[in-house]
Amino acid sequence: MQISRRKKVIGKKIVGIFLTAAFVMAGGISVLAQGQAVQGVVRVKKADGTESPAAGVTVEAYRTDTGRGSLPAAITNDKGEFSWASFPSGHVYALSVSGPGVGPRIQPNVKGGMTQLVIIVDEGAGEKLTEAEVREVASLAGLSEAELKALQAKQQVEIEKYNAEKARIEDTAKVVNAALQAGNAAFNSKPPQYEVAIAKYDEGIAAQPDFAGSAPVLLNNRGLAFQRRAVENYNAAAKNTDATARLAAMATVRKDFADAMDSFHRSYTILQTSESVKTVSDPKMIEGERARALSIAVETIGYMAQVQQVDESVLDKANELTEAYLSSGADRAAKERAMVAIGDVHRSAGDMDRAVAAYRKALETAPKNVDAMAGIGLSLVNSGYESDSREQLQEGSNYLNQFINSAPDNHKFKSDAKELVEAIKASHKINPQPVRRN
Repeated sequence: MQISRRKKVIGKKIVGIFLTAAFVMAGGISVLAQGQAVQGVVRVKKADGTESPAAGVTVEAYRTDTGRGSLPAAITNDKGEFSWASFPSGHVYALSVSGPGVGPRIQPNVKGGMTQLVIIVDEGAGEKLTEAEVREVASLAGLSEAELKALQAKQQVEIEKYNAEKARIEDTAKVVNAALQAGNAAFNSKPPQYEVAIAKYDEGIAAQPDFAGSAPVLLNNRGLAFQRRAVENYNAAAKNTDATARLAAMATVRKDFADAMDSFHRSYTILQTSESVKTVSDPKMIEGERARALSIAVETIGYMAQVQQVDESVLDKANELTEAYLSSGADRAAKERAMVAIGDVHRSAGDMDRAVAAYRKALETAPKNVDAMAGIGLSLVNSGYESDSREQLQEGSNYLNQFINSAPDNHKFKSDAKELVEAIKASHKINPQPVRRN
């Protein structure tokens, strides 16, 4: 996974033109008459000091005695010559020169009747100025020498500030990429060094905690490291015959799952709300990391539900990320699993109201989902016993009976469901009824 850099910022493009004598004034006679011609030549000055005609470059004319207006562009011929048959009388223009192999130049204060213009351009990359930049440069032509020096000094400060910020960003990017590479190496080692990986990802996150081009990648990797460690620790703890040690190990499993969910939630939040998203050069990277955050988060929710190790602190984040996942482009089966898993997570955490709501949503989409039937039945029965609600016990018994009739015999909840239905019959004289659909 590559980390995206910020978009390059071309700082003070017009400053360079101004500081390198952009205003090359040529000789000529200005005659105030109706519709006078304008003619000239563009020459390119090479690195060795020689000059040659600049053929095929574009010369644009922007009116500068007002804030708007322009003439059709002229293209130089093989001799570097350009011309307009008629400039309106009394109008003042700035000529902007650009083209392949040359740097941009501005010729201000051009009027009809000027027929001996000579514009010298340097070799360059063919950069073209916008109309706004042309007008800004042209506006400097009337400044005094003192004013120009003051402006140059101010612009130099801005350039130095920009360069310092650019250097800071580049140095930070080195730290971030080094942390990413080291973290990935630890994660992929045999056996995985999750603690080292997490520490390295943390270093990278700390360097740019809110930058959408790096933090989500690191946060998603960090979350995955916590998730994998939680699963491995759970599997080891499940085999431990020491009840006290197993209980302590499960506490660390719950914390790792919670830290994983926090990482995915932070990643998703940055990608949804950070202004830095606009500065990332690769939009596909943003979409990819957003999808990755949601996908691994839902996977983690599934693991938490499966092993029933849920810290209450994750519930709101798990809900938010599941809802976002259900609104994504995931396939129907995956979304169905996610709806059941979020119900299982709430049930495991003892939040029966939200568990029931999640299972209902799953059954609306997939009425034959036996896991959702079992989940809503168990949740309603739990709530019914806690609140001594016959209505909840009845509905829970109904769903459990539907589950018993639909689920395969090897389903993990089938024997428990049968026992519960019989217990409700005995304690509350409630017999299951067919489930009624709204």
